[in-house]
Amino acid sequence: MENLLNYLIKSDHVQEIVIGPDLSVLEDVDGTLRSKPNCNLVPATLLEDLRRLIFSTGQTIDHSSPFVEVTIENKIRITAVIPPISPRGICIQLRKMNEKYYNLDTLLQNHTIHKKDLIIIEKILQEQKNIVICGGTSTGKTTLLNALLHKIAAFLPEQRIVTIEETSEIHLNHPNWLNLVTRQFNTEQQPPITLETLLRTSLRLRPDRIIVGECRGKEVFPLLQVLNSGHSGSICTLHANASHLAIKKLALMTVIHNNQIDFKTALMWIYENIDFVFFCKRSKTGKRVLDQITPIESIKVT
Repeated sequence: MENLLNYLIKSDHVQEIVIGPDLSVLEDVDGTLRSKPNCNLVPATLLEDLRRLIFSTGQTIDHSSPFVEVTIENKIRITAVIPPISPRGICIQLRKMNEKYYNLDTLLQNHTIHKKDLIIIEKILQEQKNIVICGGTSTGKTTLLNALLHKIAAFLPEQRIVTIEETSEIHLNHPNWLNLVTRQFNTEQQPPITLETLLRTSLRLRPDRIIVGECRGKEVFPLLQVLNSGHSGSICTLHANASHLAIKKLALMTVIHNNQIDFKTALMWIYENIDFVFFCKRSKTGKRVLDQITPIESIKVT
């Protein structure tokens, strides 16, 4: 497996590698998933190879903990499942962290965004509007987020930006940037540190803008409270297949984790505190594009 890891790191075109339970290997080449033959993986040593790779992170994977998601050396994100939750055998995904942090001009040049959208985006950032970036898996949400933050850092260098993530994927060349990363249970039995905890902690660190790498659950309601407390220009990302579904998902996550709030009230909070939704998708050719920029008042949720 280490040969595959080195191949992924060195390749300019391969972004992701998936090892299946039957030891088949697929690679994401410029947005298209293809079979990679002749990898010669050895079933008996694959699990030990995986454990050796993740050892430095303090995580482990075994029968009692058959799932792991870690980032090694800030280069590769490893997600793996083994029996009993994967009955057919071990499955491993290796995803390369993007070392090329594009700015908005670069995204314009490679047609990820359109020229008319660039003007709108710059106005939204300057006016410190609150943004939700949504899209499916691997549609360029984090790439776009990094580009937006680089733009903010360029024309508002005095602003303090605090980023909160489960996996460190945001990188800024900005002296007034603080990055916070969650912690899972590890082999030293240290308690986890959640997005929700870091979000509340960030309020005491004098942020001008708070950036949440991906909203998944309990952190949504405190995020809405943060947006309503003077931290305009904040941004979060989440998985959703359309702009209206992103808003609906935020409302549902708020209700699920706060039984004193109903769906209508949650929606009201969202409409009051979010200004724009950016929707990213992949084209039919696999290219990542910013498909829509929608003002919140134009989004209808039923």
